[in-house]
Amino acid sequence: LEQGSVYLNLNDRKRGPFKAIGGQEVSGSEKIIAKKTTSYELWNRVTGDDDTAEIERP
Repeated sequence: LEQGSVYLNLNDRKRGPFKAIGGQEVSGSEKIIAKKTTSYELWNRVTGDDDTAEIERP
């Protein structure tokens, strides 16, 4: 992983995003996505930060 970049392990989404430290590597069973290569809409959806406005119903 690139030091200082933000990632999310899709197998452990409850843990939330994390910033990589030097020498950190991914095991074969981990499903890691990088924030910088993921669209903000998808990133917000998978991290639970979906700020999409909901339609208010009367």
